[in-house]
Amino acid sequence: MYYKNTRKHFHVPLAVVLVLSLLVWTTGFPMLLPYAHAALATSVKDTLTDSDVSANSNHTILFTAPGAIALGETITVTFPAGFSLTGVVEDD
Repeated sequence: MYYKNTRKHFHVPLAVVLVLSLLVWTTGFPMLLPYAHAALATSVKDTLTDSDVSANSNHTILFTAPGAIALGETITVTFPAGFSLTGVVEDD
């Protein structure tokens, strides 16, 4: 009966993957990918047109940004738990 040692064939591809991964990580390749910048707004004020419970209301949100906001950047407003945003549409 013939026995073929397949263990050593496993080490070569694994070594190649590890060397390539280390090379990509040390050269900073992930830094070339787009990433998000986040900053905390200060002096935040939310004024409601109707503050009754379960009433539809428009919000006027004012805040001071810690830096310049460039054209095309996105601002995300997160409301606390308990707010129902089911009736909100994109144009609101």
